[in-house]
Amino acid sequence: GYNATVLAYGQTGSGKTYTMGSEAHGNSFDNDENSSLNESDGLIPRFMADIFTMLIRRKEASEKAVL
Repeated sequence: GYNATVLAYGQTGSGKTYTMGSEAHGNSFDNDENSSLNESDGLIPRFMADIFTMLIRRKEASEKAVL
C-alpha cells in the first residue's frame, strides 16, 4: 500500500477547507467518469474519484487480458 498526506497551510478564513474538501453531500463515486462529483467538490474528493476510476479501468483491462 501507499500512504499520502495532503497539507493545507494558510491564514484562517482563506478557504483551505473549501479547496481541499468542500461540502460533504454523501454521494458515492460511480464508475462513470466522476459522474457524482459536484462543481463545488474540493481536491480530495476529486483525487479519490480519479484513483478509484483508474483502479476500475485497470481491473477491467486485466480481466479482458485473461479472457
